[in-house]
Amino acid sequence: MKSKYDNAEWTRLRELSDLHEDKASCGVIALASATGLTYKKAFDIFASVGRKKKQGVSDAEISMAIRESGYFPCHYHTRPLMKDYKHADTMTFNNAVKVLSKKKTYMLVSHDHVATLRNGEVIDWTSGRKYKVTWVIELQTKDCNDEKDRMAREQFFIRKERQLKTTRRNA
Repeated sequence: MKSKYDNAEWTRLRELSDLHEDKASCGVIALASATGLTYKKAFDIFASVGRKKKQGVSDAEISMAIRESGYFPCHYHTRPLMKDYKHADTMTFNNAVKVLSKKKTYMLVSHDHVATLRNGEVIDWTSGRKYKVTWVIELQTKDCNDEKDRMAREQFFIRKERQLKTTRRNA
C-alpha cells in the first residue's frame, strides 16, 4: 500500500544521489525537481557555485544555483506569507501547500533542508510533515523586483555573511 509520503520523483532523484555516492544532497534534488534538470546537471551547477560533494548547500549557493539553471529567485520571509492563514503562524512543509500558489514553483528552505513545492505538491520526504520552513524562494522566468524580495534577500545574504565570518573564526 502506498503511503501518503511516497513520492516517485523524489525517490528516483534520491536513488540517483545514492548512485553518485552523494550525501546531504537535498539541494541538488530540489533544484533538479524544481527546474526539470537531470540530477547530474543540478549536481554540476551546485559544484560550479561552490558546493562540495557529500555536503549540504548554503542559502547563497541555492540562489546562485537557481540563477545558473536559467531561473530567477524571488525570496520571501514566511511570516508575511502566513498572515492570512488562520490555522498557524509558522509555515511548515505541510501547510505551505495550503498557503502558496498551486500554479508556481518554489524551493522551501529550512535551517538544514531544502525541498521543492511545484504545482501544489511537495517533491520531498517532508511532504505532509510539520517541518518548519524558514525561507520561500519562488522560481521565476524574469528577475524579481518585489519589495518583499529585496528586504528578504538583504537578510538572506546578511545571514550568510555572518555564517562565513563565524566559520572563518572557528577554522
